[in-house]
Amino acid sequence: MTDTIINLETINPIEFFGVNNGKLDLLKKKFPLLKILSRGTQLKLSGSPEQIDSAREKIGQIVSYLERNGHMSQQYFEQVLGGDDQEVIDHFQEKNPAEVLVFGPNGKSVRARTANQKKLVQEAEQNDIV
Repeated sequence: MTDTIINLETINPIEFFGVNNGKLDLLKKKFPLLKILSRGTQLKLSGSPEQIDSAREKIGQIVSYLERNGHMSQQYFEQVLGGDDQEVIDHFQEKNPAEVLVFGPNGKSVRARTANQKKLVQEAEQNDIV
């Protein structure tokens, strides 16, 4: 039996654990052979190394999504936990994170869309005055 501690300091714990630990309960149902404990911003996993690796991968996807967007709905949380196929994984991974200019108030990303907007962003990166 192996123990692993995952730090969740970069995200809002309420967004990860859910209201009344609703999302944490889903995580426990997905991995019934693991003992999952939460203390503040830490998550402790105890169990077999294979189960821990699988759980760490899913938790890593959730954490990276929350770092980018700040919020994850219950439905997305269930999709990440339930989906093992590449299509679901690709949906939650950012295609080109360098293209994001800024995040809006609800975590929505703002990007340059047109050719001239992309050109303006490129020039702004290279020069102080555009």
